[in-house]
Amino acid sequence: PHARPFQVGDPAVGKTALIQMFHSAGQKFPKHYLMTLGVEFCVKAVPIPDVDTIVEFHLFDTAGQDIYNEMVPSFWEGAEAVILVYDVTRVHTLQACAEWYGRVLQTLGKKSLPGV
Repeated sequence: PHARPFQVGDPAVGKTALIQMFHSAGQKFPKHYLMTLGVEFCVKAVPIPDVDTIVEFHLFDTAGQDIYNEMVPSFWEGAEAVILVYDVTRVHTLQACAEWYGRVLQTLGKKSLPGV
């Protein structure tokens, strides 16, 4: 089986860092900020404890800059969950999560979507 969550959030909140940490099992944290240009993709197989199942996560790292607003939603199709990412030191990025979530629901034509 596979899972396709995706993450959204304002620029420079840590979306890329989260994916890199997840993909590297906590071994690779970016020391310097490099803006994501467009979309990057990674796959990680995760064994589920106590059952003989491995879930393959398909993760899209999408840019948060306004210039990519037209392109990014096309990668949300087929998503099964959303991860709203914000920077705890910048309260406006938390407030923006409501706007991001609303945009996701509108784009996908859904009333709700599981998320964290």
